[in-house]
Amino acid sequence: MRLAHALTFVGLLAILSVGADARRLLQSSATTDADILNFALNLECLEAQYYSCAVFGHPLSAELTGSGPQPIGCQQANFTNDDIYSIAMDVANNEIAHVNYLRTALGNYSVQCPLVNIGDAFAAAADAALGTTLSPPFVPYTNDLYFLTGAFIFEDLGVTAYKGALTSFQSSDIMLAAAGKHTFTPCYSTLALLVLALLVPLQQPFSLIAPCSSACRVPVFSFVLTDSSFAGIMAVEAYHAGYIRTALIQNGDVVTPYGANVTTIINAIAMARETLDGSASMNMVDDEGIFNATTGDYILTPVDSNAVAFSRTASQVLAVAYLNATGAAGGFFPDGVNGKIQYSS
Repeated sequence: MRLAHALTFVGLLAILSVGADARRLLQSSATTDADILNFALNLECLEAQYYSCAVFGHPLSAELTGSGPQPIGCQQANFTNDDIYSIAMDVANNEIAHVNYLRTALGNYSVQCPLVNIGDAFAAAADAALGTTLSPPFVPYTNDLYFLTGAFIFEDLGVTAYKGALTSFQSSDIMLAAAGKHTFTPCYSTLALLVLALLVPLQQPFSLIAPCSSACRVPVFSFVLTDSSFAGIMAVEAYHAGYIRTALIQNGDVVTPYGANVTTIINAIAMARETLDGSASMNMVDDEGIFNATTGDYILTPVDSNAVAFSRTASQVLAVAYLNATGAAGGFFPDGVNGKIQYSS
């Protein structure tokens, strides 16, 4: 009987060690913190694939994508400006690290990177923004300036997505399972054996270091990702967006082969994002280009009247990424994103 009580106590200790936040994460039937992080992982996969292809000439490894599909349209960009190439490489390494970080945090709960279109989806986005069919089609790998234009589509979207998600977490300490990668053994753990030593009269000596069979291994929540870490990723995305905007502002007067200067194209892209996510139809502002025609000033930071970054809901983010205001899969995610969070009208 005493052995049964001791084992029951050990079992309770094992359950308590998981933590209240982790239990809530698993028990909730609503959107969980893990769902939000997986949604972020989808977006990071898109950005990382674009930068990896543009800078290094190859997509992410199968390990990073979770054996997800190869991207559509992967190619190396024709960089001629050493400074832009150097910064693009830094951004690429950051985005790749974000994918690895989130996948490691989520462990076996992580989704595969979805199929992403980083080829002709850019042409479709440019056509939609400018209200015409460009000829030749817009290809972001053509030169430094086109690469920056392609990056502009993603970076501001990423910042608003992270900002919108920050208020949705259930806990400030987001405990995530790395099931199958980190385990503990309740029947052989040091804590369990110490409890047994106190409660069970022993007939023979035993060792605190004992072999454990795979049968008594259970997964534990062993990777802690705090909301400050998530905010930290958002901050890095904002740094990226700031550089992209600065470089585009510096080239704002450059007239492209399409007959429009860079400022006109970038402002059109920002307006297209606002139209796709539904803000424009509600006379709301959640996006800005790089030039304010009313004041005659350039815009480095797209913010509200309190100088706070804009936010987007998951559905708004997907409407922009799908290039479809109805939320039908397409655009940069031909088959949609993976995970529980999907578009909802």
